[in-house]
Amino acid sequence: MENIFWVGLLVIIFFLLLRYRSLETKIKLYENFDKVEEIKVLKESINKIESELNYIKEKYGS
Repeated sequence: MENIFWVGLLVIIFFLLLRYRSLETKIKLYENFDKVEEIKVLKESINKIESELNYIKEKYGS
C-alpha cells in the first residue's frame, strides 16, 4: 500500500515538473515576442526618419 502512495506521488511530481517546464517555455516565448514588437516599432521609426531625410535630400539637393 505504501508503494502505491510513493509511486503516485512520484507521478504527480513528474507531471508538475513537466507542466512547469512547458509554462516556462511559453513565458520565454512571450518575452521574445515583446522584444520582437519593440524591434518592429524601432524599425518603423527608423524607416520614417530615413524617408524624411531622403525627402530633405531630394528637396534641397545633395
